Amino acid sequence: MQNINTLDDWYWRHGTYLRTAFLKFAPPDLTEMHRHAHEVSIMKALEDATQNVDALPSWEGLAKTVGGKSGAQLEASRACKEATLRYMKSGRLVGWGFEPPRLVGKPPIRLPIEAWHGFINWENNSVEFQGVKFVEVRIIVDGWQEKLSARWVAQNAPPRAKTRRGPENTKSLCVEAFNALNDAAQIDFQKSLRSQTDLIRTWLIAHHPDQGFSKTVPRPSDETIRKAIRHLFDEAKALPK
Repeated sequence: MQNINTLDDWYWRHGTYLRTAFLKFAPPDLTEMHRHAHEVSIMKALEDATQNVDALPSWEGLAKTVGGKSGAQLEASRACKEATLRYMKSGRLVGWGFEPPRLVGKPPIRLPIEAWHGFINWENNSVEFQGVKFVEVRIIVDGWQEKLSARWVAQNAPPRAKTRRGPENTKSLCVEAFNALNDAAQIDFQKSLRSQTDLIRTWLIAHHPDQGFSKTVPRPSDETIRKAIRHLFDEAKALPK
């Protein structure tokens, strides 16, 4: 079983098997032509099979008759495949598959664009080019890879590590708080440094609750705040007003 946590496997699993890709990715007018030809083929087969009730074939024979493809359906399939192949050769569609034998843990690989100039076995989902064979080939739109990557990262990437609450981090947050408050003209330099600690602490509670700052836990301490911002407070206070 493949490792579904790899990005390459994620691409492959969201693709469409080669045998049906031409019905999904061909232009709408061609797929509609194919659908209509298929319906007409089924209706004609049923009419032919039921013309003579006494000569009705077995269920197996009837299924085989209905499952046969008419000339119009074959032509529609050919047109859909040719259009889809053009998209593949231009890079608008991308193939993902495996080099045989497919082993446990062996990830799928992206087919080189040159591979579409080789032999394509639509029914068997395989492609051969210059002696290299790819099996279980699936197709995705090239533009989908960015969105699929984002979804994969969201589901599989490890959670972001929480910022360490050590002394250096607390100091930098106190500095951030002081600079923000000073820029907003909230620091009163007519008052002492000690009187600024509550203001700094309130700002930290509002902007960094994820760091454990809250009204119920009076941290950081007044001394920690004063040590962190003393030089900033003194420098700013000394500036001419």
